[in-house]
Amino acid sequence: MKTLWRTNEKPIVVDMITKEFRDTYLNKIICADCLATMKEMPNDSVVTKKQIERQDFVDNAIFELLQTVNPSNKEFDWDIEMIGDIRDAIQHYIIKKTDCSEQEFYPYIEE
Repeated sequence: MKTLWRTNEKPIVVDMITKEFRDTYLNKIICADCLATMKEMPNDSVVTKKQIERQDFVDNAIFELLQTVNPSNKEFDWDIEMIGDIRDAIQHYIIKKTDCSEQEFYPYIEE
């Protein structure tokens, strides 16, 4: 889900609030969805660069797997909904069979 942030200059639409984004715009913008300034947001409501890199790694690995095991000549388009469905299934088995947590496998912001 994208969040619209308003500044004096222009609206900014973001998928996730990273620590870098928060630090850059701290107390300068207001969330149009929740009407809170960045200063009012708790620290655990941001995703770190390392966590985003992990998310990208998992999503890209799943996309590459799809391309690799696909026996047809037609390549898949990037479809994050399809990737998410596959990610959920993989995550289920990894968590069930190892000591990996959901957060370790695919970091997210808990609501």
